[in-house]
Amino acid sequence: MSIESQRINALNLKVLNILILILCFIPILASFFMETNGYMSKFNVLGYYHELDKPCKFKVNTGYDCLTCRFTRTFIYMSNFDFIKAIQMKFSAVLFYLFLLFQCILRLYLIIFKIDKFIFLKSQILMITVIVTIDIMEFVYQYR
Repeated sequence: MSIESQRINALNLKVLNILILILCFIPILASFFMETNGYMSKFNVLGYYHELDKPCKFKVNTGYDCLTCRFTRTFIYMSNFDFIKAIQMKFSAVLFYLFLLFQCILRLYLIIFKIDKFIFLKSQILMITVIVTIDIMEFVYQYR
């Protein structure tokens, strides 16, 4: 591999790390500007509140939560450091929030120290698999 192609690969990996950082940081940042009462979520913009929750089509039609129901409220509780309410709301969302936080830290580290390797890839795939498995288990558990 030539030096020029190595530079291009390093640049592509840096751009990828920046994009992943942004994608992971946006939901965490947004949850700091939201409020919830446990049933509804509101986005607070300069003192003006905008309701976010629209009825979930799956829940309206079946009466059961979908796989992503309660994620927003859990993120809000996590951002407010109310871990007990967050765990009670949806445990898989707590794990996903922590995964996103870990990704933000990891991507900043890779960008700052100019590391152009895929590190922790297997552990990241394993963590996502565990989160999805727990989320599916929570989804199935409600049907008992």
